[in-house]
Order: sequence, then structure tokens, then C-alpha cells
Amino acid sequence: MEKYLDGKRVLFICPEFYDYHVQIKRKLENVGASVDFFSESPAKWKVSMYRQIRRTNTLISNHYSSILEKILNTTYNYVFVIRGNKMPSCFLSELRKNNSEAIFLMYQWDSLTNNNYKSIIDKFDKVFTFDIKDANDNFELRYLPLFYTNDYHELINSRNEGLLTTDLFFIGAVGHQYRERTAIVEEISNICLEGNLIFKKYLFIPFYSYLKDILRGEQHNGISFKALNKQGVLTYVNQSKAILDIHNKNQTGLSIRTFESLGAGKKLVTTNADIANADFYNAKNIFLYRGKQDSAKLISFLSHNNEDYLDVQKYRIDNWLRTIFLND
Repeated sequence: MEKYLDGKRVLFICPEFYDYHVQIKRKLENVGASVDFFSESPAKWKVSMYRQIRRTNTLISNHYSSILEKILNTTYNYVFVIRGNKMPSCFLSELRKNNSEAIFLMYQWDSLTNNNYKSIIDKFDKVFTFDIKDANDNFELRYLPLFYTNDYHELINSRNEGLLTTDLFFIGAVGHQYRERTAIVEEISNICLEGNLIFKKYLFIPFYSYLKDILRGEQHNGISFKALNKQGVLTYVNQSKAILDIHNKNQTGLSIRTFESLGAGKKLVTTNADIANADFYNAKNIFLYRGKQDSAKLISFLSHNNEDYLDVQKYRIDNWLRTIFLND
């Protein structure tokens, strides 16, 4: 492996979401970098507590002041930020002052609609986004799709028809803000029942959100109050012929579930029409679901095994990071 960051020091700030931050840090270290990682936000329990007393901004400000104190005597070659939700502009200015030679890189896996980061774009030398509409509408943004990690690719090596006990699998959060998603899951569940197909789903909702929904008169069945861990997700994916992806309508970017599914050699069912523009799109492996009118076609798609998986290795995490750090 080429050590293209050999001897370089990287400040890495990112959400703690599953273990993506861990895998990214490890990959940077594999190509020679020395990496200091900080979460983009304080612990969730602190955020919840401060939200109750309407002091969230104070908490965020203290969090980034603490980061500056901890790295005061360290000089970086790169500052790499993923999302940077609510990151203060003054923090980045101070960081730039103390690291005038560093290259500032930002990647967004949220759309501008969901996370308006326009106020800090000019603080970075290169800004990448997974959302193609955002990239087309803003010349400062470079389009770069998401990635999949090696543990999904390794599932291809363990492919065994005897292990495939599920025709379609879905994992996702539910609740008041995801009502449309819940309706689609229920719709597809009925279609699979009609076609004698096995549809498994793992639906989760934070307990307090569940209580709020109960007070609204909303009911949820077959849910968990705990998000499934990474190994649990891999197990379900490994047992499934196809994975269901229901996209957020506020963004056009292809979800990470898209690349993980295809990287694992699985078929994909998605509601994101932009999939048809992807360079890897193949109707034999990818089904665009638009509603009940697609019931018969969906049943037919899921009834056939995936005879040949798509080659999406250009979207492996190694290549994704290389593009961010080396692409001019």
C-alpha cells in the first residue's frame, strides 16, 4: 500500500456514527498518517441535558474550545472534517491561524437542506459533497459519492446460497419524522407477503421519541429501542439476497447503504431515482421502486438470485480517501 501520507499529521473531526470514524482513522494511519481524532459534538447525554435548559450553543462552544486547548502545541499538515454540524466559524479561524500551512478538507454526507454549512465553506481549501444537486448548484463543492468499507466487500468471499435465508432486508429509524419511510416499509412488506417472499426489517426508535409518538397517538410495532451494531448489520446483510434503501427526499446523494449493499455483492431495491445516473447502474442488480404500481416487477426482481455482482471497487473507502487527500 502506497504511504501517500507518510510523516503527515492529520486532525480528524467527524460524527461518531457506527464505526465509520474508526475505520477512516485506521485507513489514514495505514497510508502513513499520524491522526488525532475528535468527535464533532459532545456526548449525546450532555447534548440532551443542555437542550433541556436551552444551552446547547454554550455546550458546543465549550466542546470546540476544549479541542483547541488539547491541540495547542500540535501542528498539522491536514485538517479533515466530516459534516462539522454546528462547528463554529471562529474555531476554524483559530485553527487556521495556528496551522497556516495545513490543507483544510471537508466532506459532507448530509445535504445543504439537512445541514446548512454554507457559512464555513470558505474556511476550507477543498469541500466535497455526496449530494450531486448541491455540487451542481454550488461551484465551491466537488461531487464525491460515499463509500463502503472492506468488511462489506469480504462478505462476497463468504457467499453461500445456503446462507441466504432472506429475500429482502431493511434497517432504519422510524418515528414521527420518518412517517413516509414507515409507510413504504409497510407497503413493501405487503408486496413481499403477496409474492411469498421473506422480508426482514430492523426498525429502531429512541425511547423518548417513542413516548412522544405514543402521546401523539401514533403506534409502532416490531421495533427496537436500540440501534443494531455493526456486526449485527453485517450478519443480516450476509443472509439477504437484496437490501432495501429508502432515501431522504431532502437530498439526492446516494446513501452509504447503497454502496455497502453493492459492495457486498447484494441486489439493491431503492427509492432514489438518481441511482439511474450512477456509472454502475444495472437494472439486473438494482431495482428502482416508485410505488405500488411496481409490485409485480418487484416480486419478479426479488424472486431471482443475484447471478453476478456489480464491480463497484472504485467506491471502496481506500479510493474515497485517496480522492479527498490527493485530488487537486
